Amino acid sequence: MGKIAILCVPGCTQTLNTLTYFQKNGVPVSLVLIETAIRKKYSAAELQMQAAHQEFRKAISPHVEQNGANGKKSLPKALWLSLPVGVRERMKNMMPGVIANREPVAKLASELNVPVVYVQKHSSEEAKRALEQFGISFALLGSSNWLIKEPLLSMPNTKVINAHCAKLPRHRSLDSLPWSIMEGDQVGLTTHLVDAGIDTGPILKFLEVKPQPGDTLVTLRQRVNDKTPELFLSSVRALNEKTIVPKPQSATDGIHHRPMTVEQLLEAERVLQQTIRAQAVA
Repeated sequence: MGKIAILCVPGCTQTLNTLTYFQKNGVPVSLVLIETAIRKKYSAAELQMQAAHQEFRKAISPHVEQNGANGKKSLPKALWLSLPVGVRERMKNMMPGVIANREPVAKLASELNVPVVYVQKHSSEEAKRALEQFGISFALLGSSNWLIKEPLLSMPNTKVINAHCAKLPRHRSLDSLPWSIMEGDQVGLTTHLVDAGIDTGPILKFLEVKPQPGDTLVTLRQRVNDKTPELFLSSVRALNEKTIVPKPQSATDGIHHRPMTVEQLLEAERVLQQTIRAQAVA
């Protein structure tokens, strides 16, 4: 199999899960490429999404939990993991009880004898050199504070793979999971090759994750995220064995969503609960 790298930020839970899953299944990871620069500016759409999700989380889970013996307050795990990566990075300094170890990815990689390289940004010449040096065929996007751009996209021997929390090409960009619920479409995860667009690269695989009794938008999103290591591995294996051919997307194939307002998120939550009740009756 071609050599595999994971692109991430220092505290990326997705990368921790992927490293563990690949190790368990006997598939080595050859490199972890950790981005150290923290993004400070966000688009108006991203800021709108952050504000709406914060209000939504307050509405469905207004209380914080106590973090064990030290008594420090922290967000419930599912809510913390649902926050955008950039928000989590900024909140670490404000909420010391959230993550005790600032570099859990590097710690786990060391335990698994996986080399770690630090770069300012993933989309950089230093990152490209590291991927070339380690002979990486597949770079799995665990997390990044910026969109992946050149010089990584045109690397001839390295494919960057993302896992998007909706079915492509139907639902692209922000809040794709709740928009999927509002449209009555399948919920799940799609792996695709990263290109210069947003969720527009050639499609690899889709894995459906059906809502279950007790789910909320937050827990459903977490269950979808939890499938990322599994879908990453099956996608890499299929590419390596040439059992799938990446399927190009057309710009007109799907919807490039705007982030939901808090009212739309609450409506999506209502539709989700209605869907769960209907499934139980059926």
